[in-house]
Amino acid sequence: MPSETRDEDEEPDESGGSEPPGEDRRPAGPDGGERAVPAAARSRVPAKPKRRRPVLYERRLASALPYPPAPPGVWRLERHGQYVYVLRNTTARTLTGVRISRTHLPASVRGVPENSVVRPGEAVEFVMAPEGGHPMPDAVAVSWDGQPGPASVPVPAG
Repeated sequence: MPSETRDEDEEPDESGGSEPPGEDRRPAGPDGGERAVPAAARSRVPAKPKRRRPVLYERRLASALPYPPAPPGVWRLERHGQYVYVLRNTTARTLTGVRISRTHLPASVRGVPENSVVRPGEAVEFVMAPEGGHPMPDAVAVSWDGQPGPASVPVPAG
């Protein structure tokens, strides 16, 4: 004859064991009615909190770059084709140490300037495509020698 097992703190079944497994009958209130209590509700182990999935970069994060806009008349970002962008020096002087920060850009970005020299009217070209369903950034962060910190240059719509 098989023996029945139960946890030490579990109460014996008074109804003769006719309830389906995973449910327990408990009094619902003063009228003595019963309601089914799912096994998960009786569990003494707390449910695991939902983990937030990491986000590669927030939507429209670049629109809130912590950098001020570039001084007027220094840079212009142009679109040449579907994913090709050109950062043009619109001043009358040569700019050195030109760098575009990858911080808020998609991982697919290629050829961004790291320490470039850009003469007046010339430009540096790079490729930037949307990735993982995220939109293109609204701006890129550009720094160069003589500038106290990075500055935002708007990305043209397209």
